[in-house]
Formats: sequence, C-alpha cells, structure tokens
Amino acid sequence: MKFEYFRKKKMRWQISILCNTDFLGFIDPEMDGPRKTMIVKEVVFNRDLNEDELFKLFYRIVDFAKFHKTDKIKFWKLQSENLYSYLKNISSEETDETITIDLT
Repeated sequence: MKFEYFRKKKMRWQISILCNTDFLGFIDPEMDGPRKTMIVKEVVFNRDLNEDELFKLFYRIVDFAKFHKTDKIKFWKLQSENLYSYLKNISSEETDETITIDLT
C-alpha cells in the first residue's frame, strides 16, 4: 500500500491511497508544526477495507507523520466505521469529534 502525494505552490491536494493498481480512496492531512501534530481532516474509502488493509493503511499514515516529524496524529471526520473502531482501540485520546494517536 502506498500514497501518491502531489504538491504545488499555494495548492493543497488530497493524498491518494493506492494498493497495487487499485485506488482505495484518499486522506486529507494538515500539519500543525508548533504542536507537532498531523491532523487528518478526512478519510474517504471507495470500499470497505478489511482488517489487514486497515493495519497497513494506519502504519503508512504513521510513517508519513514521522517523516514530517510529528508526535501525534489527530483524526477528524471518520466516516468509515471499520477505521473508527480500529483507531478507537489504539487511541491515546478520544473526543466526540476526534481520535488522537500519540507517536512518542
């Protein structure tokens, strides 16, 4: 599983989630540098992912966050019940609107 990431000056693009030749969906991240937090504002899937795919996706997001030197990942707008349940089990903090994962 990998991400396809494009950036253009003054433009923000969502990050595509690819598995082999399949487009699985996208994430919309934002970096909060002063708080060392990556905020995943939205996650959208084209289909339900199985547990193995969710595991791989989560660790690709962790790799992406660590690359940007963040200590936390905060997830918003989790429309996927499978992803919400997966993250809820490993979260360090949970509110009605967000799930936070501590990477330290």
